Amino acid sequence: MSGDQMQQRLRDQCFSLPAAPYLWLVDVLDYYRDLDIIEDFLSSEESERRGKIPNIQMQQLFSLRKGLTRMILADFFQQDPREIQYQYDNVGKPFIDRREFGGYSFNLAHTGRYLLLGIGEEGEIGVDVERVNPSRRTDLMGGTVFSPEELSSYKSYDSSSRLRSFYKTWVQKEAVSKALGLGMALGFTSVTLRSNPRFQAEDYQIQISLERGPLPFHISVREKNDIFLAVAAI
Repeated sequence: MSGDQMQQRLRDQCFSLPAAPYLWLVDVLDYYRDLDIIEDFLSSEESERRGKIPNIQMQQLFSLRKGLTRMILADFFQQDPREIQYQYDNVGKPFIDRREFGGYSFNLAHTGRYLLLGIGEEGEIGVDVERVNPSRRTDLMGGTVFSPEELSSYKSYDSSSRLRSFYKTWVQKEAVSKALGLGMALGFTSVTLRSNPRFQAEDYQIQISLERGPLPFHISVREKNDIFLAVAAI
């Protein structure tokens, strides 16, 4: 594909959820044949980082994620992909200067071959995406993710529902923490969200109590085949 054809294909993949007006869930391997074109869009710092990755397949995934992210942002903001400049907060979350980009914020996440990118018009946005791993020992990890209330519900489910409840909860809390720029410092077990695996799609508003006081969040969470994704907007 030409660069213009790739831009149009990415444009067609944009969708919205109540928590975010602009989202892209991209299987980056769909663009593998155009890797050479996409790598040309990387910054010098990204090219240097790619060169330090020892595994060739991981190098390629890195290039596809970074290059496609630049292509999406460049098309949205009408800039050259190479000229998109990121800044980073104290936990390494990339952001763009709101003054330069019309007040928009963005966040991204990836799992294997999937890239999730979200752009918000106001406030801060956090996104997360995870591919379900049936062999993950969620019973052992639940104590670090679930609040006591969520854990009680989790224990009442069968094994399949437990797996889905774990991922549904995990992506939401990752999205919330990324919107706040806190990482694991959020304290996942202190926050209770909607974790019932019977519902594949939920959109809701919630007040989350933090040290600075309560903050209102708008959350969207979706289950699509073997993928869970969530968006949290302040």
